[in-house]
Amino acid sequence: MGEPALGAIRMICERANYRFFFTWEGKPAFIPAPAPVGVSFAFTEQGHIASVRNYQDRGEIWNRIIIEGKKRADPVNLEEARSSEFRGEAADDGEGDSIDTYGERTKTIKNHLFQNQTDLDDMCDTLLAKYKDPKWYADIEVPFNPVPLELGDKITWLERLSPTEEITQTGIIRDIKISTFNTIYKCVIVAEGEKLFVAVSADGGGNQIMTSPDGETWTLRTTPAAPFKDWQSITYGDGLFVCVATFGTANKVMTSPDGETWTLRTTPADYYWRSVTYGNGVFVAVANTGIGNRVMTSPDGETWTLRSSAANNYWRSVCYGNGLFVAVGSTGTGNRVMTSPDGETWTIRESAADNDWQSVTYGDGLFVAVAVSGSDNRVMTSPNGIDWTIRESAANLTWKSVTYGNGLFVAVADSGGTRVMTSPNGIDWTLRSGGLFNDWRSVTYGNGLFVAVARDGIGNRVMTSPNGIDWTLRSSAADNEWYSVVYAENI
Repeated sequence: MGEPALGAIRMICERANYRFFFTWEGKPAFIPAPAPVGVSFAFTEQGHIASVRNYQDRGEIWNRIIIEGKKRADPVNLEEARSSEFRGEAADDGEGDSIDTYGERTKTIKNHLFQNQTDLDDMCDTLLAKYKDPKWYADIEVPFNPVPLELGDKITWLERLSPTEEITQTGIIRDIKISTFNTIYKCVIVAEGEKLFVAVSADGGGNQIMTSPDGETWTLRTTPAAPFKDWQSITYGDGLFVCVATFGTANKVMTSPDGETWTLRTTPADYYWRSVTYGNGVFVAVANTGIGNRVMTSPDGETWTLRSSAANNYWRSVCYGNGLFVAVGSTGTGNRVMTSPDGETWTIRESAADNDWQSVTYGDGLFVAVAVSGSDNRVMTSPNGIDWTIRESAANLTWKSVTYGNGLFVAVADSGGTRVMTSPNGIDWTLRSGGLFNDWRSVTYGNGLFVAVARDGIGNRVMTSPNGIDWTLRSSAADNEWYSVVYAENI
């Protein structure tokens, strides 16, 4: 095997950080003369193997290229982990060839022919180009079921590359298999990548998105200009940003893998979609219009299905936590909460008060909702999404959004002199100075920073805080009506 082909394979390994597995089979084999069966051409890096091996099958000489890496993995937060195996995944391009991987999409790369060094080099270049950016999977095997992990949970473990070298890995659980003696968590590896805040607006024509790596410096992004959409909510999950809108027809969803390039998606109904979230491997959106079906779900952000809602309430916000989707609304009598374990089947729940509930979040084992109406009671909390308790708000302001981060619940309002309130437990709330008199519509937390966006203001429709208490106004990328902001990492 020549150096060019060997170098291409080595580059594949390097691109994959040695967490790559694929098999290639083809005939006739390119082998030196004489051609004894079993001759192996290989190179080995510490802890990893890459080889080209020919073999004989029913009298024919075939060539098999195998690149794989298997290592020990000792999770930090899982006890007695036994092993970890990493494999690559590539999207099926319709030609029938993919990479062997865990999960349902397990296929075999089609047979390719090469009879000389040039053909082999070309094949390696093709593989390098096609599979340079796959997803990586890990099997975490533990005895019995020591911790209550769920689909969508993010876990971290320590991966040993050699007896003296180790790195920290993070993965999101995509499958759980429980047997009598062990539990296997199949995780997609979350590589350390870009961190990004993304905000969406209800106006601005073809520039209704702005992004920031740090919450301070913002860049305007191009969005589909027509037909007009007033984007209301944005979420991030499974490597995808997803926005939903109220006005418009047929395509009230917009998606992006990176926050920069956006694509409109067809929605199953032209409802006023107010909020979207991600959890348990599914995107869920809720609306304030429609008859009996004010919910839609999608496994990938692209294909959406209508679901029956528990009531025809004006659903304003939805979140996911502790294995449950929870939505809150601004209409209904004693029933302004609904819950679902999967986003498909919904159950109405009694709300703590018939306030105009605008936003709900989950953090530290608690669901917290805030409202724009009520008398000193514009917060309600629940440990399970089912049983709700009214809480005294710090002021009777129009609280539009609530989030959780760094041990603190933070809510923002669009009225009042001090438009921020915080709570360490969701029960006891304190007013904080912040944001002057902007109409703050959404707040999120990420990378050690709270970030809020507003629908008004002159060049300063963003504010940030490292602790939820001390806030700094930031220049927005445009004076759009910013309605929602989200944080994502490892993009």
